[in-house]
Amino acid sequence: MIALVGAPGSVLADLTSRRQWSDAVLLLGRYLDCFGRGSVFVELQRHWAYGDRERNRLLSELAARCGVGVAATNEVWYHRRERARLHDALTAVGLNCSLTAARNSLKVNRHYGLKPPEVMARLFRDQPAAALNTLGIAERCADFRLLEYLPGRYRVPEIPVPEGYSSQSWLERLCREAAERRYGFIDARVQARLDEELSLIERHGLAGFFLVYHRIVELAREEACVLGRGGAETPLEWLPPGRGRGSSVSMLVCYLIGLSHVDPLAYGLSLDRFLSAETSVLPDIDLDFPRDLRERLIRRIIAEWGWDHAALAGMFPTYKVRGALRDLGKALGLPAGETAALARRAESQQAAELASVPGFAERAGRPGWRDLFGLARQLEDFPRGLAQHPGGMLVSAVPLTDLTPVQPAAIEGRYIAQWDKDGVEDAGLLKIDLLALGALSQLQRAVQLTAARTGREPDLSRIDYRDPEVFADLSRGDTVGVFQVDSAAQMQTITRMQPRDIYDLALEVAAVRPGVGANDGVAEFLRRRAGASWDYDHPLERAVL
Repeated sequence: MIALVGAPGSVLADLTSRRQWSDAVLLLGRYLDCFGRGSVFVELQRHWAYGDRERNRLLSELAARCGVGVAATNEVWYHRRERARLHDALTAVGLNCSLTAARNSLKVNRHYGLKPPEVMARLFRDQPAAALNTLGIAERCADFRLLEYLPGRYRVPEIPVPEGYSSQSWLERLCREAAERRYGFIDARVQARLDEELSLIERHGLAGFFLVYHRIVELAREEACVLGRGGAETPLEWLPPGRGRGSSVSMLVCYLIGLSHVDPLAYGLSLDRFLSAETSVLPDIDLDFPRDLRERLIRRIIAEWGWDHAALAGMFPTYKVRGALRDLGKALGLPAGETAALARRAESQQAAELASVPGFAERAGRPGWRDLFGLARQLEDFPRGLAQHPGGMLVSAVPLTDLTPVQPAAIEGRYIAQWDKDGVEDAGLLKIDLLALGALSQLQRAVQLTAARTGREPDLSRIDYRDPEVFADLSRGDTVGVFQVDSAAQMQTITRMQPRDIYDLALEVAAVRPGVGANDGVAEFLRRRAGASWDYDHPLERAVL
C-alpha cells in the first residue's frame, strides 16, 4: 500500500500558518504509522496555476522535516489537451448549469491532461528525485495483478450448518429430505441423478454456493409471509416464492432446495449445460420474483450479510447522441427549445451522421452550435456515471470493500459495487441475479384476489398442467395478455401447433426465437412434430437433442 499526500485541495496543500503546519506534521505522522516510511510520499504538482511554486516549496520542506520522499504527479482530467473543453462542459453538466455560471469550478488552464515523461522531467528538473520516485512507485504498482489477487481473497459466504455437518453433508441431507417429500420415496432414478449431481458439487466445491441460494429462498419465503400472499400465515411448504430460469432448472438439486419449480426428471432435462465435470466457473442461476417481493428481498439480503458484504453490481450507462445534445446544449447556453428539437430529430442517429439531421446544416457554422456538434461527437458512448444493475447482487465472505469500491445507491438502504457484470465475472465473484417479473406480480395478485373473494387460497403446486379447457383456449390463439405467448408470432405458431400440455407449451415458446426461425426452423419443427420422418445429422446430437 502506498500513500500519496499533498496535492492541491488536500489537507496538506495549504501550509501558510503555524497551526496548519503543525496539523500537517501530525497527519503525515499518522500516515507513516499506517503505511511505513518507505510507502509514504508527498506529492508535488505543477500545472502552471497560481501558487504552484510556493506550495511545492512548503511541501518539500515538510517532506524533508518528516523524512519522507517527494513524488512528481499530475492531476489528470483528460488524456489530451484538446479534451479540456469537453471536461469544462461536463463540469457544467454535472453542476446543471451553463459554462458561464460554472466558471469558478473550472480548471484555470489546459494543463490538466496526461503529460509525457520528458515534459514531467522538464517541469521538475530542479527536483529530479521527485520524478525518479514517481517511476519507482509505478514499478512497484506494476507488480500487482488484480485478477491473480482476487481469487485468493474472495470466498462465498459460509452458511451456518448444524453441528456435526459440513456444507456438503448438510446439502445432501436437505436434498434427500426434500426428495422424499416430493416423490414419496427415493427410487433408483432419483437416487442416480442425486448421486451424480452431489458428486459434481463436491468435486467443484460448490456446496456453499448452493446453500447461499437456499438461504436466499428461505429469506424470500419469510418476506412472502410478511406480504401476506393472499392472507396465508405461511407460504406453501415447497413452492418457490420465485422462479428459476434458464439452464439451472435442469438440475434436480435446484428443484429440491427451492430454486426451481420444474422437475427435471419429469421432462428429461440434460444436466450438462448447467453443470459438468469440466465446469471451471461459478454456475449462473437467475431467479425471478414478483416486483414487491424482490424489493423487500434485496433489502433483506443486505441486512442478512451487511452492506459491506452484500451489494448490487454496478452499470455504466453511456451517452447517446440525443442525451449528449441536450446536456451539452444547456452547458453551452444554447436555446433549450432549439436544442431539444434537434435532439429529437437526431434520436436514432450516430454522432457521425449529424450532418444528415434536419436543422443541422444551417447551425453547423454558428458559434456555440459548432462547439455543440464537435463535443457531441467526442461524448458519444462516453460513460454518464454509475448506475445499479437491475438485480445482480454480489455477496462475499470477505468485505467487498477489500475487493472493490462500494457506495450508497440513490435508493436508501442499497449499496452499489463499482464493477459492472463483466468486471464481476472476470474477477470470479458470485453475482446472484434477482429479477423482477411483472407476470409473477400479476399471478401473486390473482391469488390474493381469489383468496379475498372465496376465503381459500389456490394451491399453485396442484394446478393441472393438462387442463383441456386451458389448452383449448391457447390453441385458438386466445392469448392476449398471457405472459410469453401473447405476441403475434406466438399466436400464429400456437394455433398451428395445438399444444396439449405444459411441455408442448415450453417447446412452442422455445421455437419462436430468431435463431430457430432462421432457415424455416419453426415450420420444420412443426412438420416433424406432426410425424414427418427425420434423423440426427450426427450421433453426437442425440444426447442433447
